[in-house]
Amino acid sequence: MIGLETLTALMAKHGLAVIAPIAVLEGPIVTVIAAWLASQNLFSVWSVSVIVILADVVGDVGFIRWADGA
Repeated sequence: MIGLETLTALMAKHGLAVIAPIAVLEGPIVTVIAAWLASQNLFSVWSVSVIVILADVVGDVGFIRWADGA
């Protein structure tokens, strides 16, 4: 499992490109970390908002399709 410090460093180094796929898998903690990084002026709050909302929707749709057996 990836530690919190490793995840924060990874997100800070690689930016929004790494936030989206991680947010699909584990949305809430990634959202909190990304929001904190945005408060540190590493990301735009609006960019983080759009990315994590879209990633959460993608994750939910994927889970629904998987659960339905499609």
